[in-house]
Amino acid sequence: MRQAAMRKVCLGNHFKYHDTKIKSYITIHRNIITLTYMKGTTMNKTIYKKIAAGVAAVFSLLTIVEGTQVLLGITQPDYVVLTPLLVYNVTMGVVGVFAGVVLWINYGWSLRLTTIVVAAHIIVLLTVGVIYLSGNAVALHSVNAMIIRSVVWAAITLVAWKTGKPVEQK
Repeated sequence: MRQAAMRKVCLGNHFKYHDTKIKSYITIHRNIITLTYMKGTTMNKTIYKKIAAGVAAVFSLLTIVEGTQVLLGITQPDYVVLTPLLVYNVTMGVVGVFAGVVLWINYGWSLRLTTIVVAAHIIVLLTVGVIYLSGNAVALHSVNAMIIRSVVWAAITLVAWKTGKPVEQK
C-alpha cells in the first residue's frame, strides 16, 4: 500500500490538500469538500443533486400520468376522488418536472423552487387531513398520497439545500 504524499496549503479561509503522486486536490471551504482529480475533473456533491433531480422528475411524471388518467376517466379508482385535489396534483406534477430539470441544471434558485413545492404539499396535506378527519369527504388513499408527496419533496429539498452551489476553484 502506497503512502500518500499529501501537502497541506492554507489559502486564506480554506484549505487545499495536494496529493503529488496522483495529481489530485481536496479543497475544504465552508464545510464543502471538493475533490479535484487529474487536473481539473471535479467530483463533489452534484451526484446527490442529480439523483434528487431524477427522483423529482420521475415522481412528478408518475403523478401527471396517474392524475390525468383519473381526470380523463381512463381509470376509475374505488375511492372518493376530490377533483380539486386531483387538479392540484397534476398541476404540481408539471411544476415538479420543471423543478427536477432546474435542479439537474443546478440553477441557484432551484432550492427556492423545491422549497415552494414542499411547502405547497404540506399545506395541502394539512388541509386534506382536516377534511378527512372532519367527515371522510376525502379518501384515506388521498391523505396517504399527500404524505408520500410531502416526504419525497422534503427529501429532495434537503438534498438541494445540503448540496448548494459548488465552490468555485481558485
